[in-house]
Amino acid sequence: MKRVLLNLLLFSLAVLCVPLTAFISPGTAAGSSQSEQNSQSSSGGDNAAGKDTFKLLRTSTGEVLELSASDYIKGVVAAEIPMDYELEAIKAQAVAAHTYALRMRDVQKSGENSDLKGADFSDDPAHYQAYVSREEFNEMYGDKAEEFWKKCSDAVDAVIGKVMLYQDQPIAAAFHSTSSGKTESAEVVWGNAFAYLIPVDSKPDENAPSYKSEKKLTYEEVEKALKKAYPDIVLSGDKAALFQIKKTSDSGTVTEVQVGSMTLSGVQLRSALSLSSANFTVSYQADGDSYTFATKGLGHGVGMSQYGANEMAASGKTYEEILKHYYTGIELADL
Repeated sequence: MKRVLLNLLLFSLAVLCVPLTAFISPGTAAGSSQSEQNSQSSSGGDNAAGKDTFKLLRTSTGEVLELSASDYIKGVVAAEIPMDYELEAIKAQAVAAHTYALRMRDVQKSGENSDLKGADFSDDPAHYQAYVSREEFNEMYGDKAEEFWKKCSDAVDAVIGKVMLYQDQPIAAAFHSTSSGKTESAEVVWGNAFAYLIPVDSKPDENAPSYKSEKKLTYEEVEKALKKAYPDIVLSGDKAALFQIKKTSDSGTVTEVQVGSMTLSGVQLRSALSLSSANFTVSYQADGDSYTFATKGLGHGVGMSQYGANEMAASGKTYEEILKHYYTGIELADL
């Protein structure tokens, strides 16, 4: 049970948190990364791309690890996508993770972050990508760990030399667990437009276990959470009319909702109330003085849907086809 809970918690953090730093334009291109010898043993990635290194701050210990690209991406992929998914979907995740890491390293070079202690990024999924060590992976998957680690390693080793570029720059390779049936634009969610992060069809997501969910909160819980996030908010009047959804995007994301005295975005309300997504409806139950938030999708909805990628892979699509579907107009290039 402990292993199952750890697994669920890790994937929840990975898809619910939004690493905004990636949506800053990097100052250098993918080819400018340093190539140093890995301080730990590498289990794959014999080409130059696999031997490149990343410096990772482990938030649990404060230690900075220097890892080969191969080892780092394996740890990210192991943390970010279920290992019972199709191999081509896991390959797509590996390319997205590597591309994201290259972009993040370029962003960090353009503005040093003292909190990172000299690392390129940390394993905090609220700001960067999640990461697990082999030991943590073993605890997550138990008896299946050996089989799943080989699957993860094979997927990463197969694509470690690939990166997604747009106008010769590594893209902000956003991904999420499950869309609402159509992915969302980066502009709607984060306020910055990216030509390759625009809505695309992801209809298979409507069959996902995480496609629909409900969260019930009492008025007291809602009040406490909103006051914490927005101390100046005034909540008064008819409780049944506390939330008034004014606008939604074509993908269903709430873009404007009146909450008491404040007008918020669905993304802001999702963050304040820890909802599964910003695609929601809300109803009030006088009996119990509570609200039910009915959400569609899991995560921010931008970029690649992992569930959708898995369904595409199951239907015979390659990782290249998956990536070019979810990231519009990108180029897959060799490092």
